[in-house]
Amino acid sequence: MNIRILIISLFIFNLALSQNFSKFTIDNTFGSTRGIEIADLNNDNHIDLVALTIDETPEVACWFNDGNGTFSSKVSIDSNLDDTGTSGDDITVLDINNDGFLDVIAVVAKSFQNKLIWYQNNQNSTFGEANIIDSVGFGSDEILTFDADNNGFDDIIISDSGSTYYYPNLGNATFGSKVLIIDNTSRGMTANFFNDDIYKDLVNTRGNSFLANNGDGTFASPISIEMSIASNFVDSGKIDNDDFFDIVVSDIQGVLTWHSGNNDGTFEPFQVISETEYSQIAHMDIGDIDNDGDNDIVATTAFASSDLIWWENMGNGTFGPTQIVNSETTGNYDVKIVDVDEDGRKDIIISNPVGVFWFKNDLTLSNTNFDLKSVLSVYPNPTTNRKVNISSQVIVNKVMVYDNTGKLISDLTINNLTANINIESSGFYFIKIITEIGTEIQKIIVK
Repeated sequence: MNIRILIISLFIFNLALSQNFSKFTIDNTFGSTRGIEIADLNNDNHIDLVALTIDETPEVACWFNDGNGTFSSKVSIDSNLDDTGTSGDDITVLDINNDGFLDVIAVVAKSFQNKLIWYQNNQNSTFGEANIIDSVGFGSDEILTFDADNNGFDDIIISDSGSTYYYPNLGNATFGSKVLIIDNTSRGMTANFFNDDIYKDLVNTRGNSFLANNGDGTFASPISIEMSIASNFVDSGKIDNDDFFDIVVSDIQGVLTWHSGNNDGTFEPFQVISETEYSQIAHMDIGDIDNDGDNDIVATTAFASSDLIWWENMGNGTFGPTQIVNSETTGNYDVKIVDVDEDGRKDIIISNPVGVFWFKNDLTLSNTNFDLKSVLSVYPNPTTNRKVNISSQVIVNKVMVYDNTGKLISDLTINNLTANINIESSGFYFIKIITEIGTEIQKIIVK
């Protein structure tokens, strides 16, 4: 009898929580939407959306957000595509030509061959013609951008059905020939500061490995991570409040797990967050949904039960039961956590076979948002007078400045809300800001 009461209670609990998100349509005509990315495309300080569809009329498009959660009509970026069903399904953004506006990168099938392409942002809410970086063959399940070779420009990192490569950004809107990072059946990837240096490293699935970035465009030999049996996609963030980056891994058999990172390129054995409730868990994103200072997890599921779901982080990496945000559409795919309407609450954007939608967060929030990026300001960047200011809403305990070789050139103990840093020489640097609630690393340019 007690078990029946518990099951009924959990059902009512999840049903009630699903009412705490209101569904809004961005575009329900953009069928078979796969990869999505969120970014400020027109520099109006509001988060916009760019997406890729693989239906019978494949297309790359974007929608501009007015800051209140209302999106513009679809702005087509490229509709002159072939059937992209055999291509990759990810899309991202990067300021490739260094004009201050984010351009769009995607793997698409064009002229009957899969290609890695970028579209120049024209700065007037339109985009230019396709610029071909490479004909990559199979396609890409994941596209990342970060400075793999430490030359001050973010590179493009892709995985396909066979290998993982990066394309060196030469800084003049051109890319060098692709460089092999690892040759395995990589699918999902995530990049973050997984060891105690200033270079972003890689974790991939299917290969189930960690690859340390040497800071010169090369990566160390892979270190095996004991992931679940059929790992799918992976994301990274701080889960257990120890200020180290952890990883969350989805599974094609419906399992979601997380690994605690040790800040030395190793990870603890996986801990199960959810299992056997769904036939497959696809993409996930990490963010503080209920504003209690702990990062929660939102995920999409596939096939028969295709829910949009989330798990509350109860503190120190323990999670509550699966909570359903929405169950209306099968085939949900990509998911992003972002404050769409700028009300201080993290909302959710998803893609699925019908189009793109967002879910307004109506939860009763616990606390002030502790996202470091929202409470720290480093300016000006670039700087022309070799002075950098740091303004923070939380106490800054220490500021460490590294040059582009990783050499520590300044180490200041502060214990204040502000800091002023002088840098003697021009170039690009990394500033590691250690606060009372966590650590943030930012890249700055000194002219």
